[in-house]
Amino acid sequence: MRNYPAALLRLASQSNVHFVAVSEAVRHAALEFGIPSGKISVHYIGIDPDAFRPGPTPITQRSRRILFVGRLVEKKGCELMLRAMPKVLHKVPDAQAVIIGDGPLRLNLELLARSCGGRVQFLGAQNHDRVKEELARARVFCLPSIRASNGDAEGFGLVLLESQACGVPVVSSALGGSDEGLLDGKTGFRVPENNVETLANGLAEILLNDQLATQMAAEGPRFVRARFDLARCTSELEWLYDCMAVPAKTKSGADAFTFSRSKQHVQ
Repeated sequence: MRNYPAALLRLASQSNVHFVAVSEAVRHAALEFGIPSGKISVHYIGIDPDAFRPGPTPITQRSRRILFVGRLVEKKGCELMLRAMPKVLHKVPDAQAVIIGDGPLRLNLELLARSCGGRVQFLGAQNHDRVKEELARARVFCLPSIRASNGDAEGFGLVLLESQACGVPVVSSALGGSDEGLLDGKTGFRVPENNVETLANGLAEILLNDQLATQMAAEGPRFVRARFDLARCTSELEWLYDCMAVPAKTKSGADAFTFSRSKQHVQ
């Protein structure tokens, strides 16, 4: 961070430069950094909802299985889930957690998981097909992301969208993702960062409440298709690129770009 801030702000001062943020949370962080608001547009990346569909086993017929997918680094917050597990097990003795991913914190996390009485399984890094298989077996997906000590944070967390598209309720504190990428109380639960108690309560409630889990599993795919369809998100991003290719002249004669979009065009 020694040279980056000044270099970024110099770049932002150029008239033909515009930034794309993958979430409102990232846009807000950029504003705090000093980038002018008129130079930032929010465009979600989206996913292909046809590639992520609910599995054949109804959510209430699955074992009480919590799934985590992500690099085993501080910002992903896997440690928070493991600290929540004893509290979950107190309410849901047959609960289990499956962790897909690898990283520098794996050994420490495996040591921490010993307090869960063998109810945590580490699968290491897996390909996309195996992740889909595990989503089809999961009762709830957990992404307890935090802001790391070095300031790094989750920009959105597309795996949240993939999980909901597969009909798996989610519990998350991911920056951006938990505010914009789920419907709190309808497709999952948004929880505060670093709050083990609330995280445990959210996981346990979905594991125990069949009616709630069924409702969330049904609403998730509808939500993702309506707001995060990859085809629509890509079209909107292409529209932004088209705008950049046709500069308008400001009063001073310098090139400038306008990125407003009418509701009619969005529809």
